[in-house]
Amino acid sequence: MAKIERFDGAAAWRSLSIEERDDIGALTLELFCAWFASKHVEEQPLFECVTPTERAALVATNILLPRLQVAVVDALPRHLLQADDGTPRIPSQMGPVCDDCGCSDRDGCFPPCAWVRPDLCTACAAKKEVA
Repeated sequence: MAKIERFDGAAAWRSLSIEERDDIGALTLELFCAWFASKHVEEQPLFECVTPTERAALVATNILLPRLQVAVVDALPRHLLQADDGTPRIPSQMGPVCDDCGCSDRDGCFPPCAWVRPDLCTACAAKKEVA
């Protein structure tokens, strides 16, 4: 199995021009504002009426997310998003991820596994020992 490569958001941010940073930063904050305004809608019972602000915020999220995606894809060099073999990188903020099965602290194996090292879970380590 190939090692899963990480995306370094801080390095990527530093590689952007001031204009790209301004555009992506503003879109990110606008998207966060829409998320913040609509967040408690998800916690309400299904079919309960939402306020005009919540309704508009939900629509804003659907508008802003694609805009942010386009701005980031247009701004970032492909090599920052993909490894040399073309495999997409994963966010560095993920924490440990198993190179063999892709499990993480948020999405563990079943039955539950632990970490032999930051890139190998106990379930996959046991499979390698058997093989």
